[in-house]
Amino acid sequence: MKRTTNHSRALIISYGVSACIFFYLCFDLDWELFLVEIGKSNFYYIPLFFIMSFALAWIRTLRWSLLLPRELAISMKELFFINAIGSMSILLLPLRAGEFVRPWMLSSARKIKFPQAFGGIVIERVCDVLALLGMLGISMMSIEKAPALVDVGAKALGMLAGVILLLMFVAYFKANFALGIIEKIIYLVVGKRSPQLAAKLHSFIEEFFIGLKAISSGGELALVVFFSLLLWVFIACYYQLGLLAFGADASWIVANTVSVMIALAIAAPSAPGFLGTFQFGCIVALSVVHGYSREFGLSYSIVMHAYQVAAIIAIGLYCLHKKHLHLSDIASVKDRAL
Repeated sequence: MKRTTNHSRALIISYGVSACIFFYLCFDLDWELFLVEIGKSNFYYIPLFFIMSFALAWIRTLRWSLLLPRELAISMKELFFINAIGSMSILLLPLRAGEFVRPWMLSSARKIKFPQAFGGIVIERVCDVLALLGMLGISMMSIEKAPALVDVGAKALGMLAGVILLLMFVAYFKANFALGIIEKIIYLVVGKRSPQLAAKLHSFIEEFFIGLKAISSGGELALVVFFSLLLWVFIACYYQLGLLAFGADASWIVANTVSVMIALAIAAPSAPGFLGTFQFGCIVALSVVHGYSREFGLSYSIVMHAYQVAAIIAIGLYCLHKKHLHLSDIASVKDRAL
């Protein structure tokens, strides 16, 4: 009953956020112009979007393989299946609860504990944040006067990257010292009331710190950085293809801004599928930063969002079938994992 209540509350919050965003985006919109803009989309590009989505999934898988313990014997094919199912779960579950699916599947099938597997996901997000900062810097060099919203987003990304980099530094060089402090805090907060919970929390954090040490050499670090940059350059090319499909004469810088703004926007809680937040990121990039009409920004966002969601779900469902799993198996992963 408690899990059902928490899930319902999460859905209410996420759909509420998305509804507010859509109301704001559609307020005072020229619907006639919107229909004209959305009619410009060239559907002959659809096969290319699906091919690029498949390629992006493989790049993510290659990078993730570098963030897992070397002794973990797992084929790239199986890792691709888990990664694709995880990406689909992030779309389908509210408030980004799908982030727990990949480490849960990995810990269920292999001899690796969930916190250790989740530590690799954290490193992955650090790499994404750092790559996004670099991509944002490239776009901002071409913008004469960056909007305040973009400036705030860049500072938020920088602060997040700094905090997680500090955690990684502590995990590498001062793990025992940090664990000692955390153990004392856990004991003071919950130790007397629930010794079992305190022991479980301490064990989780200890394994999590092990996961943060996944990169063991300079060569591995260089490969992770390379695949992170390749991933986000490729994502920008994906959105550039979308601009071409709409017949827009836009540079790669515009597409790069779109990818960065979408990444920033979908980090906020929203309904499953990033409804609203995806559209908000597109409109900020295209209308606020680069001066396209809001009608074009919204039509572009709806079409590109539909292509992206369709491709991720199609690949994810295929991989789910190959793993002999069902959607119901991942619906409560967050509760089972923790």
